[in-house]
Amino acid sequence: MHISGTFQLINETVRLANIVPGVFRKALKDIKFKDYTIPTGWAVMVCPPAVHLNPVNYKDPLEFNPSRWERMEQKGASKNFMAFGGGMRFCVGTDFTKLQMMENKNPGRPENDDLDDDDDEYDDSTTAEIKTVYEMLANKPGLKYSKT
Repeated sequence: MHISGTFQLINETVRLANIVPGVFRKALKDIKFKDYTIPTGWAVMVCPPAVHLNPVNYKDPLEFNPSRWERMEQKGASKNFMAFGGGMRFCVGTDFTKLQMMENKNPGRPENDDLDDDDDEYDDSTTAEIKTVYEMLANKPGLKYSKT
């Protein structure tokens, strides 16, 4: 799996794993949103899982599908991807975290040699990476595993 494929795998993992279930902010001024007004001083909660699992943003949102990132921005945050926060409070450890994930999921490492590979659809490194990430997500209720 080449480097962009690894980043696709990482983005899909953090999209589903949702590192932070919610982030609170304080409204510094009155905010008008549709028919509502959020008064100054009120707490506002940003909920990344609500964005990351929204079928409007992601087709089959509970399906683990790294290839969905082939034609999507893979850096930073957007209104549809905020695994590491956004704006002035964007996580300073984002790149370090992604580097750690790349290093720990490297299929060439000896600790990954015992993964059984009976799937001919992927090359050895791709299968090992997907199986490793799938094991991380296996306890998430409702997730589906896709090899495409």
